[in-house]
Amino acid sequence: MGNLDLPLPEEPIKLKLKTRTLLEQSPEEGQRLLAEGRWIATPLWKQWREALEPRGITRARFLEIVVGYRNELRLWVMGERPWLHCIAGLAGRLARRALDPLSHSGPTVIPSAAEGSPGANREPSGHRRALRPEQADQSSAS
Repeated sequence: MGNLDLPLPEEPIKLKLKTRTLLEQSPEEGQRLLAEGRWIATPLWKQWREALEPRGITRARFLEIVVGYRNELRLWVMGERPWLHCIAGLAGRLARRALDPLSHSGPTVIPSAAEGSPGANREPSGHRRALRPEQADQSSAS
């Protein structure tokens, strides 16, 4: 994958303090804010949009990734993670999910084993997949 260079923004101290105060005074409301993600995604999107959009990360996808990173963000808000550790981790997650502009776009499709072939009841890991009772009856009859 090609490099995705995202500048690491300065720590938003006021936003951190406001969010921490909300988490301490109203934990349920604070958790909802974290789960929604816009509190931090909006300012970061403004800074990173130009780098992310050409790599296939839309604003909606960016928000999904930020929401998925909410526990690390909560740890930063509560003072248990330094900002640079937190934001560098988010930037790395974005880089891993961005399209490589030098490769094809879109996912690679791997066809599954055809029914009745030797690997048909195996998961990609090589482990056997559990059969439903009617499938077990059919496979024991052959």
